[in-house]
Order: sequence, then C-alpha cells, then structure tokens
Amino acid sequence: MRVRLGDWTVGDKYWKKSHKAFYCEVTKPDGRRDQRKLDADAEQAEVKRAAVISAIRDEGAPSPEYKVRNLCYLFLDWLKANRADKTYVWYFRYLDSFANSIPLTLTIKELKRSHVENWLTRVFPAKPTNKKGERKKGQNTRRGAVVAVKRVFSWAIEMEYIAASPLTGLKAPAAVPRKDFLTREQWQVVLGHYETDDPFREFLEFSLYTGCRPQETRIITALHADFPGKKVRLLDGEIPGKEGNREIPLIDEAIVILRKAALKHPDGPVFRNEDGNPWTPTALNSRFTRLRKKIPFRAFSYLTRHSAATNMLENGASAGAVAKILGHKDATMVLQTYGAHIDRCDQHLLVCLKKADPLGKSAG
Repeated sequence: MRVRLGDWTVGDKYWKKSHKAFYCEVTKPDGRRDQRKLDADAEQAEVKRAAVISAIRDEGAPSPEYKVRNLCYLFLDWLKANRADKTYVWYFRYLDSFANSIPLTLTIKELKRSHVENWLTRVFPAKPTNKKGERKKGQNTRRGAVVAVKRVFSWAIEMEYIAASPLTGLKAPAAVPRKDFLTREQWQVVLGHYETDDPFREFLEFSLYTGCRPQETRIITALHADFPGKKVRLLDGEIPGKEGNREIPLIDEAIVILRKAALKHPDGPVFRNEDGNPWTPTALNSRFTRLRKKIPFRAFSYLTRHSAATNMLENGASAGAVAKILGHKDATMVLQTYGAHIDRCDQHLLVCLKKADPLGKSAG
C-alpha cells in the first residue's frame, strides 16, 4: 500500500529482476522519484521499507510551518492503517472537503478559526430552527465537520508534532438527539405487511427483541448462539467496524426466532432472504425502500435498534442497562442519543415523579 507522508510518497515494494532484489519508489516534494533498494528477501524488504518510511516521517515531521492540507491527509493515512474502514470514510468526507477549501500553502501556524467557519458556511450552512425552536436541520452534520477538523490537530499533539492546536476555543454545535423510532402500534402496521414466516419479518422481529445493530443480526450463526445461557456471543473482530467481544441477551421471543433460523441454516449466517442468501446491506436497503412505499412513516435498518432503546427507557430501564444490552461501553451514547427525547416527554416525567413518592402516599 502506498504511504503518503506530507509531500512525500513511498510506494509498494516491487521485485526488480535485473538486480534480484526488492525496491520501492519514493516520490519527493519536488516531484522527483527515487528508487530505493531494499532486500532480496521479501520479509526483510518489508522491514527495510518500514525503515525508509520511518526515516522520512522523522525528517519531514509536521511542525507549525507544516501545510494544513498535508496534515489532514497524513491523519487520514494514519486512520486507514489503524482504524476501521468506516471510521476512515467518515473522516474523509469532511477532511477532504476542508483540505480542498483552504489555500495549498496555508500552514498550521497561519490557520485561523475563520478558515473553518467560512468552510462550514459554504459547504454545511446552518438551517433555521422550526416554529417550536427545535432542532436545526443539518446541525449534527455541522457538528461532525467541526469534530473531524479539530481531531486532526489533537492527533498531531498526541503524536508530538505540534504543541498546541490553532483551533483551541472553536466549539462544535451541540448534538441533536435522534427522534427516529416507531411506536409499538407503528411496528404492528409494518409487520402486518408480511406473513409470520417471512424472512424479512423474522429479521425485523429479532432485531426489535434484541436491539441488535443490523450488521450484528446479519452475521449471527448457529455457533454464536448460547441457548442455555440465553445469549448470542460475537467475538472481537467479527462485527464489521466494531472492536471487542459482544454478548447479546435473548428473551424467550428472540430465542424462538433464532432457534428456528439456526435449525433451518445450521451453517453460516442464520438470517437469510427468500432465496436462501444471507442478508446484505444492499438487500436490506432494498426491502426498506419497498416498505416505505406501503407505510406513512419513515423506515430504515437502524430503526429497530432505535425503537428498542426508546421502548426500554420509556419503560423505566436505566441508561446503564440499556447501554449494556445495546453493546455500548457506557451510558453516554444512550443518554445523548435516546435519553434526551425521553426526558422531554411530559408523560414520562410525570411517571418518574410518581415513582419517586417522597412521602410514601402514592400507594394509597
């Protein structure tokens, strides 16, 4: 894989038959190309190529005079090598846009908050609030843009390239809680469009009963199921874009669905479409596209997870318990994503007050 180091680029190793050795090509800031001899042994050649990369990185390490554009792409290269593809794609969306909005020669010490603000205004303009003064459309996108750009400089500090960020004091817009969920009545309308044994309905019901991410439900096999323990166990590295082990609690309704699917498909993913093929993101999106033509409300893959979390909170589950069920490390995501909506629901607040019962009179 080619490695970009600011204005430098180090290519993949390749075999040079005439010299009976591996080489790599180094492109210098002025565009000149240099062929670096590595080794005749493939493993040693890779070690020496890593040494070439390290030497160039140390020699041309970012400093306050380093170009902001190059720092953005250096950070993206680091993400590609050290983080999930999904993370890289998320950052690339913002950073590639920002890097192309500033002057090519702009250095870190010359960067001002106005460069970020002007970029936001042009590319991610703020939308006015509605009549109730509620969420600004696109506010989470603007927040993501600011978070992505600021992360470049916090990373540069962690790497000891720079001592301080030029964007200190730049605040990201507040996150807007998601309101995307369906009530039990709405889910009954959705499920009413499918027969009881329809594969898509089984996928939806299992996801609703567990709060699974769609990518988790898609990869579950019979070997993952621990029916006596009432759990599904997914190992580190098995869930696309996620790290760590994952235990998914199973209530009886979910066990019935999973056991039936596992008996039908003992090898490979148990949840499959009508043709017997494992569900893919494209296939699920297609089914939801068709579903949206039949119902008067919005529907998409993650809606089952959002609905499960909202229902648990509305019925008194603690944010910590919901986080554990959903597979989050702590309750922060639950509180920010789902809790804000619940806490603004008048009926829920009244129920909480009644449960408090400070004088012990509610029982009577």
